[in-house]
Amino acid sequence: MKVLKRLLLICGFITLTTMLLIACSNEETDTNSTPQSTDKEQTPKNSEGTEEKNDPITLSVGTLWDENMFNDRFKEPVESKFPHITLEHVHVNNFDRQALEEMFSSGTNPDFFFTLSQEDIEYFQVDQDLTDLLELNGIDTSHLNQALLDTIRARDKEGRLLSWPYEDTYYVIMYNKDLFDLFGVDYPSDDMTWDQLIDLSRELTQERDGIQYRGLDFGEEVMLSQLSVNATDPETGEVKVVNQKEFSDFMNMYKSYFDSLPSNYEGNVFTDERFLQRTTAMVVTNAQAINWRKDDDLNYDIATIPTWSDRPGVGPRGFLHTLTLNPNTEHPNDVVKIFEYFSSDEYQKWMSRNGIGIVTNSQDLQDEFYADYESAQGKNIPAIFKNNTAPPPERISMWDKYVSIDMQKFYESGMDASEFLRVVTEESETKIKDAKAQQ
Repeated sequence: MKVLKRLLLICGFITLTTMLLIACSNEETDTNSTPQSTDKEQTPKNSEGTEEKNDPITLSVGTLWDENMFNDRFKEPVESKFPHITLEHVHVNNFDRQALEEMFSSGTNPDFFFTLSQEDIEYFQVDQDLTDLLELNGIDTSHLNQALLDTIRARDKEGRLLSWPYEDTYYVIMYNKDLFDLFGVDYPSDDMTWDQLIDLSRELTQERDGIQYRGLDFGEEVMLSQLSVNATDPETGEVKVVNQKEFSDFMNMYKSYFDSLPSNYEGNVFTDERFLQRTTAMVVTNAQAINWRKDDDLNYDIATIPTWSDRPGVGPRGFLHTLTLNPNTEHPNDVVKIFEYFSSDEYQKWMSRNGIGIVTNSQDLQDEFYADYESAQGKNIPAIFKNNTAPPPERISMWDKYVSIDMQKFYESGMDASEFLRVVTEESETKIKDAKAQQ
């Protein structure tokens, strides 16, 4: 588990279509519930009060989605809201630079994209700051989760807003109530710290009737994201892990988790398969697992992700899906108005009711999360939104992808955190030096 590399390159894990569908959608989204504009027949009026006629236009969108998902998420709602706009789907693996290269070289130039990395935005020179366009069109951003906007700005060395937040992801503790009842242990609460969760997991890690149970399974990147820290200097690439207390705190906390596991724990520490097999009591997972588990006949509920004791109320940062304007589009104003619509209460309500991560902080919209899904009825849905999204570092360092902290190797090394981080520093410095030489 090479935590920092995996955190920075999480896009790489979503290159397969099935993984993308899992990460950003519920597969059973009801096409009949696609948001329909309530003012479809209303024609905008100009400054003189007369009806303003919009010439028909066609906009293309580059995304990995299949045609059905594109129609549900984009085409049908946008064409209903904006009768003069027709959306066309350009199918491209937006996490694969070679696929994007082939698309552009063929002469295809989408008007906007779904989820491009900062590196690809710069590489393909589609790095247009949206700020002036938003102001020109009177588009307000105050209703959005500001941590998401800050994250987008923090990715750019100039602090520009190069994308628009479309879909957030959330994490929860999912726990098997039957296993807690079996061992007579209280269910997890919504106000736990990581120390408390790991202590709780120890009570559930025991053998019963020849079956080895474990208390908790989770991947370490969720815990680390709450600390809002870079491993490297974003300007120089200097590796800074040794002198930043957050990294030793994180490693010692995760070591405590390793210590809580059975003595014969498997090398592959994180998997939710054991949770499905009823041998793990708790798993840290994406909130959309509420829908994935609908047919698994599990007696479960969810609780809020724990916080660090010195950072109360701070939840993890999830993977943020964004929309990026192509500066070459002939219709930039129409594109940003579509972006605005996607963050409107009308569209966000549809997203929320279908369990898709909303990008606003509206309590009313949060209260409707998964409202259209029977599988979510009776679940502790408010737990998802109890804490605030962790802020990003002032600037996110793209050199961090060259820093790999293998937690299992650390645990088995016998080193303390400082000693191991010095080894990581040496290895990372070599990787960064090679990367700079290639540039």
